[in-house]
Amino acid sequence: MGAIIRASVKSPSPSGLRAFNPRRDMAHVADLVESCFADTLDEGGRYYLQRMRAGSGATGLGAWFGWLTSLMSAPMSGYVWEQDGRIVGNASLIPVFANRHWFYLIANVAVAPEARRQGIARRLTQQSIEHARQRHSKSVWLQVRQENEAAITLYKNLGFIERARRTAWVCDSSYIPPNSHPETNFAPVNARHWQQQRLWLLRSYPPELSWHILFNPTLLQSGLAGALARLFTDTYLVQWGAFQNERLLAALSWQSMPGPTDVLWVSAPPSLDEDVLLALLLHIRRDLPGQRSITLDYPAGLFGSALHQAGFIDSQTLIWMEKKLA
Repeated sequence: MGAIIRASVKSPSPSGLRAFNPRRDMAHVADLVESCFADTLDEGGRYYLQRMRAGSGATGLGAWFGWLTSLMSAPMSGYVWEQDGRIVGNASLIPVFANRHWFYLIANVAVAPEARRQGIARRLTQQSIEHARQRHSKSVWLQVRQENEAAITLYKNLGFIERARRTAWVCDSSYIPPNSHPETNFAPVNARHWQQQRLWLLRSYPPELSWHILFNPTLLQSGLAGALARLFTDTYLVQWGAFQNERLLAALSWQSMPGPTDVLWVSAPPSLDEDVLLALLLHIRRDLPGQRSITLDYPAGLFGSALHQAGFIDSQTLIWMEKKLA
């Protein structure tokens, strides 16, 4: 009687597309994103990855959920690509409510160098679009660096249309501003200027492009309403305006933030003389605390000369793209 020989067959490692598992994948996705975008990460990006890794180490569902809700831009869902038990691709999905409807932002689209040119980024993006469509989202958005021509081409082929370009500016705390223009008049912005200031702000920071930077125009409002909003949210804000014969030309608002950098908001018409903005930038820089860096997000191509002269560096320009969903 012949012996029955059982061949030892090794089970193949899981491979391909699967849903993102926050508790299991968070740290691995953070490592992947860092390795793919190490040369473009700013302080905010590194802080974000740090918070992701902290969340992966949280113990218990309550601890993890508490961390997740505190991180406004956390990847609430998404998809990863796995090869031989290792995550080599990721696309995060962030639900956003703006302009009275929900949409999804596709973020952190990353593929490990050794796994590129296999269609993984396309598959991850297509699955993310389908995810949003099944949940009746009216549109899906994404950001891409303007230098990333391959990714831009991919997204255009998938039906995305460019909606805006925005530049992230960074000013180091060590910068020492020179004397400003003596002929410019500066004063705090008061309530009677709010309607004009609000119009400029919403033009420069439309809701669908500014939710991720925690832009809240109510906190910038002069008068009692804004003061109460800042009191209840524990927000510290400094605002200054440039005036000509009591007419508001532009305003700057510095807001202290919980992360590693503070934020500067610009309220100005696109036709503003750059010398006016430069004078206002230099004026407010001398009044600001000098221990922290300052970031500014603004439409690309506007006031670049004034910002450079005031000590700001354009760290990156992102193209915002949208795909409408039936």
